[in-house]
Amino acid sequence: MNGYRQCNNKTDILCELQRKHRRAKVLALLEGKRFALFVDDDKTDPVIAVVGIQDLATFELAIPLHSYNGMVLLELIEKHYGEKYANT
Repeated sequence: MNGYRQCNNKTDILCELQRKHRRAKVLALLEGKRFALFVDDDKTDPVIAVVGIQDLATFELAIPLHSYNGMVLLELIEKHYGEKYANT
């Protein structure tokens, strides 16, 4: 696996460091932009895509390799950016 697996007692620290690294990368890319996408390795299965949306959220997606298309993901984020999906 590529580091995106269920963490257990032996791998908790490594998993958390990898997650923090990916989040830091997307936050750096987000500087001055509405949204950003960071993928460390698009050849792994699953592909871990980290999405950052300015003043809203950062989150990770685990996408099966056969379904991953970075351009489509960016288009989806751009299309839905600003729409209100949150339940209150």
